[in-house]
Amino acid sequence: MARDISSNQNSTQPELTAKTCESAGAPKSPGRRRFIAGLGAATAAISTGVLAPLVAASSANARETSNLPTQPVFSSSAPSSTALPASVTKRRVIEAFKLRLSEATQDAHVPPAVNVDNGDTALYADKGGTYTKGLPHDSFGRVDLKAFATFTNALNSGKFSDFEKIITGGTRTLNGPQSGLAFDLEALDSAQFGQPQVPPAPTTASDQNATELLEHYWASLLRDVAFTDYGSDPLAAQAAVELGVQPTYFGPRNNSGDVTPNLLFRGAFPGETLGPYISQFFITPTELGAQPLSQQMVSYLPNIDYMANFADWLTVQNGDVTAGLHNQIDPQLRYRRNGRDLRRLPTSTCFTRPTSRRSSCSTQLARRQIPAIPMSARRRKTASARSVGPISPGPSAKWRPRL
Repeated sequence: MARDISSNQNSTQPELTAKTCESAGAPKSPGRRRFIAGLGAATAAISTGVLAPLVAASSANARETSNLPTQPVFSSSAPSSTALPASVTKRRVIEAFKLRLSEATQDAHVPPAVNVDNGDTALYADKGGTYTKGLPHDSFGRVDLKAFATFTNALNSGKFSDFEKIITGGTRTLNGPQSGLAFDLEALDSAQFGQPQVPPAPTTASDQNATELLEHYWASLLRDVAFTDYGSDPLAAQAAVELGVQPTYFGPRNNSGDVTPNLLFRGAFPGETLGPYISQFFITPTELGAQPLSQQMVSYLPNIDYMANFADWLTVQNGDVTAGLHNQIDPQLRYRRNGRDLRRLPTSTCFTRPTSRRSSCSTQLARRQIPAIPMSARRRKTASARSVGPISPGPSAKWRPRL
């Protein structure tokens, strides 16, 4: 839907006024927001339909990934003893070994999660309730079952060779399909996270799933409207009214139980209904060492829609690229201001080190003389907090959660 947002196109200055929106409580029922609030995005794949049991099975079968050349430690010749090698004599190395062994032993005592999916995979013979993007589909958008079997077989086995055998439908490749099988040397393994903290996804035929789809469509229609204009935009008002009358809408509401435009698309974490949509960490000029950062971004021009008909959707669903429309760069640098800008952000920073953003936030905290959270007040210790050395009291310590 085309939107006239000419009033926002020249707003190249950041909105720094901390406006207060309606206060509301956290969602009372399970759903996407409780899922996000319960656990971080690192566990998202475990809770989505078919991926829940498949990822758990893949983790259980990790010992069978010997054909993966990047993980030679799993070969039968790898040493099984946890004793310190006799050749290691340096005190610091010995301390590091003991610390890592202690942490690994502690984490190993946490049992794996027992995950069940929402039943859609077994319910629909055509797998219509399951993610199949990138695989071949027929003219009605139904996945090729042979290709789907290669996909699930790879998820079950976790073997690199099986991922190479996945039958895809077009020129586009799957985006990191093995990322959920990677091992993280910090904290628990992904197989140890899951239900009940992460509930199964709503079933395809459920009212809750329909409401979540409705919310996604409204977010798409409003993606070129500046967040600061939600309170006066008639389309945002329509979205708030329609979502507010849905019994299965579990987003924030005001004290009267209504969804208002300034509460649209907000999450369930404490404080998310307060203040502007965009964190001031994202729009306040700062620096990375000696390099100044204006916090302005390269954004896309508005009112360019994609997959607006079934043919284009099917093309993309099959893993091909539609002809014609492409993202067009806005020549004016802008501060993040709407949904389209937020979608642009991950694609432009996917290779940025997480420490860069943490350093930027730390600089702003220090400049405003905001103290760091004391070590004793943190919910979980970091790996550094358990070491023998001291922790720097600087603001950056706040941004080191052990996830």
